[in-house]
Amino acid sequence: QSQSLQSLCTSFRKNASGAGNASASWAARQSPLLTVKSASTLLCVPDAHYAASFAPQELSQTERTVSEMNKNIVLCGVGGQGTVLASKLIAAAAMNKDLPVMSAETIGMAQRGGSVFSHVRIGKNAVSPMIAHKEADIIIGFEPGEAVRVLPFLKDGGTVITSSRAISPVTATLTGSSYNGGEMLDYLKKHIKNLFVIDTQKACSEIGSPKALNTLLLGAAVQSGALGLSEEDMKKAVISRLPEKFHALNFSALEYVRRHSS
Repeated sequence: QSQSLQSLCTSFRKNASGAGNASASWAARQSPLLTVKSASTLLCVPDAHYAASFAPQELSQTERTVSEMNKNIVLCGVGGQGTVLASKLIAAAAMNKDLPVMSAETIGMAQRGGSVFSHVRIGKNAVSPMIAHKEADIIIGFEPGEAVRVLPFLKDGGTVITSSRAISPVTATLTGSSYNGGEMLDYLKKHIKNLFVIDTQKACSEIGSPKALNTLLLGAAVQSGALGLSEEDMKKAVISRLPEKFHALNFSALEYVRRHSS
């Protein structure tokens, strides 16, 4: 069939009209996929319908914005809060939009009480999974003290999303020191212009589960506009990454933040 089509191509190039033209057009209609195998066979498509179907399509403004998106995101918290899962949801949301993603997280410290952080890089500018100092567009802090800990990664004018609920570190518990996160929140309010503090304890109570913490913070990041992903993007990521029995809870958390952000 390929040899026959090649001969038809030759005939078409020799005869721009008449039987050669009709034969080439018929061959293109019968095997449209073969007409894009090589430069020579492309000449055998006088039919505008097939030629248009393979022509480069102009991207819409939204598609161009998505394709040019580059985001560096640092997530931090304490083991057991769902920090790593939140990073995987962000990565899944970006991949669902055909965006390149690189990520890295601490695994060994992901036991309860240990400090945990994840780096997520989205876009063509990501050449390694780790984010350098002063390059993070957004920090999502699951605990205010941990948010302060990773501030060196935040770029000038970057955004910080943090939970207001403090978790006492193991060292403070062992030494009897007091820690309620107040000083850390004061520090963030003093030094970070684009700061969003979320009362996650109250929100989780109203939603009905402490497991909604990570999705609440992701919802806040979405509503801030700094994440570059939409609520619908995050819902699709939840569907693709989590069992169905957890979908309703996480959807409620995302919707809760939207309602209380307006």
